[in-house]
Amino acid sequence: MIRKTDLYSSYRLTSAIGYADLDKTMSPQAMKAIIAKAKADKDVGALGVDVLEAAYDAAKAKAGGAPTRGQVREQVSRAQGSLANEKAKGRINDGYIDSREAELSKNPVALPLYKWFLKKTKSVETDPKFLKAKATVAQVNQAAKALLPIVDAGFKLYDPKNDDGGDGLATALRKACNAAGLSSRGRAVVLTALNGATTRSDGGDAPSATEVKALITNAQSKLKLADGALIVDFDAPEEKPTSKKDGVITGLEVDRTPAVTGMTSRALLQFAATV
Repeated sequence: MIRKTDLYSSYRLTSAIGYADLDKTMSPQAMKAIIAKAKADKDVGALGVDVLEAAYDAAKAKAGGAPTRGQVREQVSRAQGSLANEKAKGRINDGYIDSREAELSKNPVALPLYKWFLKKTKSVETDPKFLKAKATVAQVNQAAKALLPIVDAGFKLYDPKNDDGGDGLATALRKACNAAGLSSRGRAVVLTALNGATTRSDGGDAPSATEVKALITNAQSKLKLADGALIVDFDAPEEKPTSKKDGVITGLEVDRTPAVTGMTSRALLQFAATV
């Protein structure tokens, strides 16, 4: 299996086709030259060559003759889109793609592309400790509620005029967390949210308390979406997925819910489990 996010690395294959002269027709001889070069490229490999050949054949069939470079590249992109479409019939929208789902695609390039990704990507297993984490919706609400005033307290301690090193805000928030007797799990949520808000701020300016708190409340809302997620047994993907909407959110459910993205959500679940 692969993560849906792994699909973004298909540029390694399309770069073998090239970026220039996309409107130029690719004769069989030109394709053979590309294949010969691709075989020597460790980022492409034998399975990558299978993808390129399938893409060329598909483009040729659609064009009714020798296709252009752009048309061959397009077939790889279409296959990528087909694999990414988890709302297609028979698919499970869980952020993962397994062999059963790849075989459901009617795109002739999709399965070879899946096999290439499977070979090239690293293990997709999530930390087992996180998968076992669980908290009730009430615990998540309680955890988020407890953190918001601590964020406000941290911003009151922050003096931007005495922050030559640039880490003054993080230091202020740590002090507020310690003053409130917050555990390391709770502190991790606050600092993760700060990091996320800093990344999103314009011009590199320090984020506001409102922006940091928004990430925490957003994580709170997203975690609730995970309750009852469809869980596929990766050892038996052909079996019907299970679902248990019971007011308890598990790390496994979060991992299988594409809408629940961001490290703040994961940190909040782990903190809520201790509340």
